[in-house]
Amino acid sequence: MKGLELSLLAIVSATDKTGFALDSKQTPNTLPDKESRLDFYLQQVEASKDFFVENNVKYLVCDGFYAKEKTWDKAASAGLSVLTKLRCDANMKWLYAGEQKAKGRKRKYGSKINWKATDLLDKMDLAPSYATTEKEYPQLAGATLYSKVVYSVKWNEN
Repeated sequence: MKGLELSLLAIVSATDKTGFALDSKQTPNTLPDKESRLDFYLQQVEASKDFFVENNVKYLVCDGFYAKEKTWDKAASAGLSVLTKLRCDANMKWLYAGEQKAKGRKRKYGSKINWKATDLLDKMDLAPSYATTEKEYPQLAGATLYSKVVYSVKWNEN
């Protein structure tokens, strides 16, 4: 039905390649004053905080919609790190890997990342799972994935 939306919180095991629904809530069509949809969704994360701690859950993996400061704050209070897609112009810096000077504070960060220059990123090897991936998601058949731990200026973390 048009306008019907559900927020689902699930626990996923990457090693077992399985997932289990933990909590689901229907998004209300009207929210109290000064409460956004993001606030409503993060209340669901807050309510499950004890479960995350008891079961050693480390990451909150979410849609790019959640790439906001409120999400980082709520995840940190639940002991979680956030994995999400950032905007294409996100202010990120390389972790400095060059030679350090003899005196003074050591450099932590290098230059700002140019997202169009992928030569400094680590290309991910998709060979082990590619055959399955190609059958299930044919639109990914020529996709190249890159990875790198970098520094986020906005959230002051790697």
